[in-house]
Amino acid sequence: PACKELSTQEKPVIKESGNRLYSEQEDEGSLIKSVPASRGRFLHKLGLWYSSSSSLSLRGFSDADHAGCRIDRKSTSGTCQLLGTSLVSWSSRKQASVSLSTTEAEYIAAASCWSQLLWMKATLSDFGLWFGKIPLLVDSTSTISVAKNPILHSRTKHIDVRFHFLRDHYEKGDIDLVHVASENQLADIFTKPLEFGAFVRLRSELGVTGWRCVDNVLIKGEIESPWIGLIALLV
Repeated sequence: PACKELSTQEKPVIKESGNRLYSEQEDEGSLIKSVPASRGRFLHKLGLWYSSSSSLSLRGFSDADHAGCRIDRKSTSGTCQLLGTSLVSWSSRKQASVSLSTTEAEYIAAASCWSQLLWMKATLSDFGLWFGKIPLLVDSTSTISVAKNPILHSRTKHIDVRFHFLRDHYEKGDIDLVHVASENQLADIFTKPLEFGAFVRLRSELGVTGWRCVDNVLIKGEIESPWIGLIALLV
């Protein structure tokens, strides 16, 4: 005989949330901002925290997991863009071609991040916000050296020309390439699975925080289950 589906306390809340998401045809990205689960009378949610006291300085982080895909050996680019301390844009995407080195993979990721920063800069200028040099934080010194070197050599001549606009904007003074320690690279969370402690730390630094609804009262604080945070960033 067919097995009956178990009835649990979590089932009604998750089912109700799922029906609401699909019936209203909301963008699946909304799951990133709110992943519900219940435990008794408690409702746990994960969301981005935007502080009213945050500055309006624009900066970006880029990283890459070289040859991370075991099937085709392509690398994964991870990027995020922040306005002050507020995370406003992020991306985790497999690169279109196989990179021959970590430097190349990170160079391509940096170019992708800078492209998004340029779009944000142009958009924000319509609201009267102006920026000087925009910092792009990379944890690879060799990638920064390649971007600053105007001479193509054997390590870079095969890279698609569309990625070299990063170097062009550096020469124009639009971008400030800054080295950041690997443990402080916020984009690392978008490139590969991390050890739990590192995952929680980076998640917190990105402004992702937990909320609890206790008897219809919202309380800010860390969620009890780490899996909710993992699902939220990977959906």
